[in-house]
Amino acid sequence: PNGAQVITHDIFTSGIAYIDVGFDLGALPLKYIPLLPLFLDTLQEMGTEADDFVQLTQRIGRTTGGIRTRTLISPRHEPAGLVAKVFVSGKCLAGQVPAMLDLMRDMILTTKLDDKVRMHQLVLEEKADMESGLITAGHSVASA
Repeated sequence: PNGAQVITHDIFTSGIAYIDVGFDLGALPLKYIPLLPLFLDTLQEMGTEADDFVQLTQRIGRTTGGIRTRTLISPRHEPAGLVAKVFVSGKCLAGQVPAMLDLMRDMILTTKLDDKVRMHQLVLEEKADMESGLITAGHSVASA
């Protein structure tokens, strides 16, 4: 609908629905690509217009088997550049699909980004994750 591509797979999943909502970020300037992990964290950890971040976490737990976000960034040869996509993925009981889609919609469209204290916490967490990654994979960074 509205130009969106919908792909379904009719397979047996014991009544569990798996949903991936993807967004093409081809128009996103390259300078913003490094900020994607922090942005994706905000979708789940800042809260929405309807729920603060604690209520949002509780709502995710009540409604789903989990919602996560991820990026796909890959070089493209023709035309030269990057393929950049973001996915919001979740699983739930088949009867909970409408509630999970409502939840995903709220996360994608109504995330509250105005809580400076909470945002600062997320930035510090992201920094700690990056530093931790340097400890375990510093040789990869040094050779890049």
